[in-house]
Amino acid sequence: LLLTMLNCCDAPMYRWALLVGCVLYNGIVWAQTGCFNYNYLFYPTQASNLTVGHARECQSKCRQSAGCEHFTYWKRNGMCLLAAEGANLLRTSLEGSVAGPKVCKLPSDPVCEQFAPEGFPAPTAMLSRRAWSGEQQPTNLQCWPRRPDGFPEPCPYQQVTVLEDTIDKWPGRCENMKKVTDLGPQETCQMRCYNSALCGVWSVENFTNPRELTCWQALHGTNCYKGQVPLPMRAQRIMHGSVRMLINTMGVLIKNLTKAFDTNDVGNNATLGAERCEFVCSSYLFCQYWQYSTTLGCWVEDPAVKEVAYPMVMNSWAMETDTALAKSVKAGQYIQHICNVGSRIPFPTESSDMTSPARMTPLGVESTTSIHGNGKGTLGSQSPSQPRVIGGIPQASGELTTSIRYRDPGGSEKGTLGTQPPSQQGGGQQYPLFVRVLIVTGVAFCLAVMAGGGG
Repeated sequence: LLLTMLNCCDAPMYRWALLVGCVLYNGIVWAQTGCFNYNYLFYPTQASNLTVGHARECQSKCRQSAGCEHFTYWKRNGMCLLAAEGANLLRTSLEGSVAGPKVCKLPSDPVCEQFAPEGFPAPTAMLSRRAWSGEQQPTNLQCWPRRPDGFPEPCPYQQVTVLEDTIDKWPGRCENMKKVTDLGPQETCQMRCYNSALCGVWSVENFTNPRELTCWQALHGTNCYKGQVPLPMRAQRIMHGSVRMLINTMGVLIKNLTKAFDTNDVGNNATLGAERCEFVCSSYLFCQYWQYSTTLGCWVEDPAVKEVAYPMVMNSWAMETDTALAKSVKAGQYIQHICNVGSRIPFPTESSDMTSPARMTPLGVESTTSIHGNGKGTLGSQSPSQPRVIGGIPQASGELTTSIRYRDPGGSEKGTLGTQPPSQQGGGQQYPLFVRVLIVTGVAFCLAVMAGGGG
């Protein structure tokens, strides 16, 4: 509705008034969730020679061009590429592209709410795309808030959930961590990680420099249970926002994942291994796939190392289904990281004095694991509100599933990892009265302008 109003109102005063409404109430801006795709492009493109200043301008050029349904904007040189209805969304080899439709869907793109549909993944890329309502598989972080420059920003609502903590006997001996040397005078390592959407693990230690604490952070960290580093004074694995499962990948071996830890690291306990593997992927904003194999251990998606097939296809180069290794995958998911609009949940912080372990108290993370004889999405039992099993693979008796319930320090339940909080489902929201009045007024202005132009 807002885009229609902006398009029909040519008078600068009317357009300015409506845009002010967008700025004053971020709910309208937030309604664009899922519209743009980052580091993807639509191909093939139409013949065009356009240079613009930002993605919204490129989107506007698409609306004004006959036959254009999609656009791709390149931030490095301002190039604006237009594409027709049949164009496919492809991952780019270079970073810095923003791709999307000519008109954003309100209040959010359907891919931010639907589960993987029947027929996905398919034997071919074309059929896998067509299985989704928008004929494109959701892209990585498509439904996550972004800064104007496209960089992922922290979720302002479900801010941080602590998944693992050294005070709960998590070793936290993660490798592939980066030293942080620019903390502010009153800034802690913990708060730096909490305020960075791409930080999934943080730790502090005093073995690098016995006279002061050294801060380390990582996207997700590796070998955190038996890494070749000393035990830190304090470490946490955290999740920004929340995640929801799109499809169950048990019994399927997804190709090009990266190893997070071995079966020996969890004492060959499949239940514990699956839970911790889910933690790793949930803490890494760019991870969409995780799998725990009783033979291979925990494997997660890490686009910085290898690229998983996009769109996902049921083909031997992208996945295995009827092999011994595939059958060893006892738990796995294709997930989507989301930031549900809702009440602001404070950071789970205690004391800012990280040098006083005695003042640190548990952060209220409750982990639950369950064995279901007839689990989610079993072939023939799918419901619209349930994710299903990939390829319709039947689930064996005693299927392993995991869920993580987290509570705030006061004990109130905030949601379940892998599902949306019940109060947030559907993505709907009520706008304040003044916003609704503004919208109605804008429509009236548009009608007046159109009527005047017709006379």
